[in-house]
Amino acid sequence: MAQPPYVVIPIEPTFRITDWNGRAIEAAQSRGNVVAVADFSDNLMRLESALWPTAAVLQKLCRNPRHEEAFDGQARQLLTERLGFYSDLQSLHSEDAITWSFFGTLSMASPVKRTAFCGSNYRRTKKIARLNSGAVFRFVVVNVVWHSPFVTDSPCNAPITMRTIAWSDLASWSEHPNTTEFRLYYEWKQRWSKK
Repeated sequence: MAQPPYVVIPIEPTFRITDWNGRAIEAAQSRGNVVAVADFSDNLMRLESALWPTAAVLQKLCRNPRHEEAFDGQARQLLTERLGFYSDLQSLHSEDAITWSFFGTLSMASPVKRTAFCGSNYRRTKKIARLNSGAVFRFVVVNVVWHSPFVTDSPCNAPITMRTIAWSDLASWSEHPNTTEFRLYYEWKQRWSKK
């Protein structure tokens, strides 16, 4: 699948864009061309069945003065209006936002759906790492990246095994309980994220 081109916004301090569900949302662009949304919630997938924002999201809602200062006047005013400060969760390039949207929504799925997802993908990856070898436990660190892996995976017999996977691969895993929405979300993030 061809990647949609990076979108350059007209020189306006604030503007409206369409999110992955077709809703119009308010946004602004930094001097460095980073696009951010006025409401952090507009940059995150969420489940109607869960209290919002979740504790995992709340812990990431902290001020980043350096990134806030990258936005001028009217743009900064729009981005600080809701929380009283700018949070990195507002950036369409935020790795925390895409991580929550995939793993956070997965963690809130029913135990049956989580087990099905983990089981099917363990088989799918052909047991890339053995988690338990006799009495010796081994750990797997999964590195998720935007583009092809830039880290070499470690041998399976290492005490800590590293495996790298791209977000595009995760977006293709149909076993995720919200796979259709995540694919749309991922494509939207790809379109608007600064490369």
